[in-house]
Order: sequence, then C-alpha cells, then structure tokens
Amino acid sequence: MAAACGNSTDETPSSSPTTTENDERPLRMPAAPPKTGAITVYREEPRPSVPDAVPMITASARFGGPTLHGNAAECTGERAIGACMIRECRWTTQNSASSKHAGTIRFVSPNLRPITLQPNEHGWYPASLVQHDLLPAPGAVVEVSAEGSSDVPAFELVAAFTRDIRVLLPGQEQEDGARTLFGGAAHRDLDLEIPIEPAESRVEVSLTATGAGDACQDKGECALLMTCVYPRAPVILPTAALAMLAPDQRVNIALAAVNRTHTKAGEYDVELAAIGARWSIDFLVQ
Repeated sequence: MAAACGNSTDETPSSSPTTTENDERPLRMPAAPPKTGAITVYREEPRPSVPDAVPMITASARFGGPTLHGNAAECTGERAIGACMIRECRWTTQNSASSKHAGTIRFVSPNLRPITLQPNEHGWYPASLVQHDLLPAPGAVVEVSAEGSSDVPAFELVAAFTRDIRVLLPGQEQEDGARTLFGGAAHRDLDLEIPIEPAESRVEVSLTATGAGDACQDKGECALLMTCVYPRAPVILPTAALAMLAPDQRVNIALAAVNRTHTKAGEYDVELAAIGARWSIDFLVQ
C-alpha cells in the first residue's frame, strides 16, 4: 500500500507560536449533516504499576456526524476560541439508529497482528480491543484499507504513530507510569496551562462537560465538547473557553499526541488518527 494515499497533517511549525489569546469567532451552524468518516487506532503501553499488564491496541471506525459516549450525536453549531473548537451536542441511542459504513476495515502495522472491523446490522462498527506482546514503535506506520459498500466506496489510508507525550503537573508523582492525574482547580477567569514534554509534540486536547452549554436542558443527554489542537507547546486552554463551564463542575481533560491523515471516498471525507498514550486529568472548575 502506498503512503501517498493519505495526506498527513502531522507537521510541526517551527516559527509560528501557538495562539493563546481569547479570540472568539462567531457560532457556525452546519447546513447539513456532515459526510465524514473517522478511523482511530490507539496504542496503549502497559503501566508499570499494574501487575501483569500487557500492551493494547484499540481500533474503531464510524461514518456520519460526531458521537458522544459511543452514541450518535446532533450538534447545534461550532464556536472557535483560540486553538479550541467548541460544540454543544445532544446524543441519541446508537442501537436505534442506522449508520453508513464502508464494509470490512483492516488494520496492518509492524508488531501488530492484523485487526478487522465488521459493521453490525445497524451499520455501526464495534470497537476492537486487542492484546499484543509488542506494539508498533513511534514512527511505525499503520495501514488501513476498507473494502467499500454501497454507502462508502473503498479507500486506503496510512498514518505514523507519534512519540508519546508526558504531562508534567506540579506536585504529581509519576514514577509508577500512571497517566490519570488530578489537576486541582481550573479557574474560569484564568488561562489553564498544562506543561508537557517533548515541547515540539503536536498535542490534541479534548474536554467533555456533560450537562453544560446553553442548549442543554436535560443534563443527562447533552454535553459541551471542546477540542483543542496545539502544533507544539505551550498547551493553554483559554479563559473564554473555560468560562463556558459551570462553577463547581468536575471535568475531565484528555491529552495525547496524534497524527492524522485524510482521504476522499466518494462524498465522504475520511480521516485516520494514530494516537499514542493518552493522559487523563480531572479538574474542578471554579
């Protein structure tokens, strides 16, 4: 499979700094449901603190709009603040709705036993969690091919795994390899900086605040989704974005180094994300 079949976006600018100001752009309402595909492969190194832990690979795929908690979601719009994109979404029951699919999807990479995803009767792809003795090393490529269907034509994509990042919160002991941390208070009137290394890593940050947002009425069925992309350090969540969260709300922030590539399959824009070790940080909004 040729690497040219996907266009990599994992390029680190060397001169332009990350935008940290609280510049806010108007809410954009989507004219129609997006025709997109999202393919994800995630490598999880074993943690030294967990006895008998083994390396894991998770592969998933979906076609259509965004998801929340594994369910299809309807989003009211998008608002860009600094490096972050914010959406207010309400989810539906996945099993009661059908989804478009691209037939059988296969994943191949060095040190990785081939992984196959099959759509179920509703067109959804159950995620595949596979144990491995070894994992693809940073820089190794993962090749993805879909056989295609009447919904989505066949396609191929290639992406390389990035180096894992390390989160350096003050006062946090990380000798046991733990990647779930408590970050203390996140103040709604202050930018929130999260130190990471290596500094040149392309980092994506995602935050899901259930029940937050102006469109939320039934707190258990909607959420505020925040996704931020930083070509390199520093990783800073802007005040204007944090101000959308409720005081005394506990939120979780996930960080990882991600490499994304894209291709076109008929009317669908398909994306492959190769994700390294993820960090999870709990914050209390004040």
